[in-house]
Amino acid sequence: MKQEMIAQLEEESAVSAAAEQELSLKLKTINDENSKLMLESQKVLSELSKVKHEKQGLMTQYNALQTELTIQLDSRHEIDTVIEDKEKEYLEMADKLNIKRP
Repeated sequence: MKQEMIAQLEEESAVSAAAEQELSLKLKTINDENSKLMLESQKVLSELSKVKHEKQGLMTQYNALQTELTIQLDSRHEIDTVIEDKEKEYLEMADKLNIKRP
């Protein structure tokens, strides 16, 4: 009877050891996959940081160009206003001098 109990305990111990080894292997596999995913995640975050930095640079360039365009449009508007004023002066002078308008 003792022999049977000892045999049964040894069998259960062997099964338990095999199960523990299998679980240990699965845990190692999971940890390895987790490490790979963490490395990949770090690479992706690094790339994202680079892209964000590039975007900020492009936005700065865009804003500078937009400001320059606004200044040029304002200058163009001022030039057009001066031309219109000079045309009016020319027409008024032509009227005063009784010159035919072109």
